[in-house]
Amino acid sequence: MIQNTPKSNSKFKKCIKCSKYKKHFNEIHQTCWLCYEANKIIIPSGNKVIDDFIRYTITNSHKKNGKMVFVPYDKFKDVEFIAEGRFSKINKTICIDGLIYSWSVKRHKFSYQGASLVALKELNNSKNISSKDLNELKIFYNISLKETSLVCNYLGITQHPATQNFMIITKYYDLRDLTHYITNDFFNISWNKKLHSLWQIAYGIKIKNYTCFGMIMWELMTGRKPFWDRSHDTELIIKICDGLRPPIVTNAPEGYIELMKECWHPDPNKRPISTELQRKVSDISHKEHWDNATKIIASSDIGPITNNPNAIYKSRPLSAMIRSAESTRSLRSQSQNILYRRDTSFVNKRKFNNNFIENNEKDEPIKRIKFFEIENDDYLTKELELDIDDNNINFGKSGNNDYITEEINFDI
Repeated sequence: MIQNTPKSNSKFKKCIKCSKYKKHFNEIHQTCWLCYEANKIIIPSGNKVIDDFIRYTITNSHKKNGKMVFVPYDKFKDVEFIAEGRFSKINKTICIDGLIYSWSVKRHKFSYQGASLVALKELNNSKNISSKDLNELKIFYNISLKETSLVCNYLGITQHPATQNFMIITKYYDLRDLTHYITNDFFNISWNKKLHSLWQIAYGIKIKNYTCFGMIMWELMTGRKPFWDRSHDTELIIKICDGLRPPIVTNAPEGYIELMKECWHPDPNKRPISTELQRKVSDISHKEHWDNATKIIASSDIGPITNNPNAIYKSRPLSAMIRSAESTRSLRSQSQNILYRRDTSFVNKRKFNNNFIENNEKDEPIKRIKFFEIENDDYLTKELELDIDDNNINFGKSGNNDYITEEINFDI
């Protein structure tokens, strides 16, 4: 029995490791039984934040899922570089002891399955890692406690001896990321397989950025990344804010394109909620499986292609670009409004601006909220501001803290 507050019964004492009040207690070490046993198997990393987190994953639940260990770097061999982003590098390697196979509650001990292929995600500038820097691991730990999870398993942490950066250990997947999977054999991946992957994505994560999900749908449909042919600069941000979306250039299963457009809706309140998204993807997949399969029609508009050299798909800070885009849009809007006041011939023209002027029955100028056509599409949307609160973006001192998320707090 675990308690977070003191009890009048003297049998409950506060553990100096987990700070919880528990009944089963080791008087000599002033720790609860779980923490006392955990100390026997925990290999110290040299970082209190990491050691506390690993101890928490071991003692918080009796399930094997989510439990992590610190693995010395000499337990890996044949390390091979795979890819690099702004905040991390990815390597694949063989873990000599292998993945955790089972967890004995009674013996408080792991069993390992032998040498296994794993991936190491090296976090840049993480020598002095903080609790907040472990947010990603905390999120995946919470997900792993669910009975069914379609998210990859995170297995532990190691530290690079040369850079002193900490590295997250996860299972290695031969198909790698979604882009690599799609482009590797695009024309031979059936819509059934694509929809199954899409359903797993919808089910496996708690989606908040539905526009992003719509872009994943577009990439699955075309085999290309969104806006692959454009420079990813301030002007593109302005165009997206003004309604630009990737073009519909090929066929897709019934309901697929409609759902994709729903995810792209400029008003976040009109995008599908998570459960609705899962249901709709499931319905589309069911029809595709039982009805006539959709054929992939080869054309020059789909399939892998060389991206614009200025199309950037690595993580990077966008705050300055967003501020610049908002400022530019505002100035353009003001200039256009001045032109409208000077020349009433613009009254009935549809332009990409925030408002337009027209006359009422009394020939008095009045403003109307502007509706405009989305480029490359056939439906109307209402222009909205970027749904990013740039005022709340803080910058930390670390090179990795170009954007800050709210820290997930564990009672550790």
